[in-house]
Amino acid sequence: MSGLIEVYEGIIKACAIVNSNSNKEYKRVAWKVNERDNNVWIIHALAVRYEYRGMGLAT
Repeated sequence: MSGLIEVYEGIIKACAIVNSNSNKEYKRVAWKVNERDNNVWIIHALAVRYEYRGMGLAT
């Protein structure tokens, strides 16, 4: 797994866990993206610190 972290002045504002591993259920979905599995990253967890919500950090 890979992690993405938004840090500003020593404060973690947001973080995400992402990788290209998909669940077997994802294979049945008609995705709009036509790419191989290793070219697409999937967000498995996403968090934004409460006081920084609404700032677009998770967009």
